[in-house]
Amino acid sequence: MFAPTLDSLDRFLELNAKVHTIAFSAEEMAEWRELLRVLLTGEIGARAHHNPGEGRRHLRTTIRLLARVQGPQGPAAIVNASLGSGGLKLYAALSWQIGDLLQLTIPLPNLLQPVRARAQVVWRRSQSLGIKFVEVTKSDREFLESAVVEAMLRAR
Repeated sequence: MFAPTLDSLDRFLELNAKVHTIAFSAEEMAEWRELLRVLLTGEIGARAHHNPGEGRRHLRTTIRLLARVQGPQGPAAIVNASLGSGGLKLYAALSWQIGDLLQLTIPLPNLLQPVRARAQVVWRRSQSLGIKFVEVTKSDREFLESAVVEAMLRAR
């Protein structure tokens, strides 16, 4: 297995900064996808399974974002969340219940257009909600993964 070097980590961050720009070539997209794959299957990817009791299969990191959510009781805005490519953990006093379907709009750094996803509330504990993405495009899932990997790399 290829172990990422500091140069490859720097290259990923460089590519990630312009992943959704007009200046991003097909060759750079292929390189970005390969570096992302390597990072997700290496040390960073291993962190996705740090709590087997939760059954988590996706990376997750706490991130400050301003997501817009359309839920059964109307629109809401979320500021802090634990973000992953498979969903969100929200800290909010909302009345959503397990099974509720949501429409999410999540702006990410370096993206011209926000990620859009259809999601479902899968658990609730006090002021915390577990939200699973049930419909998200492949490219938007890659952008979510790259945002999480970048946040983890910058936190090292």
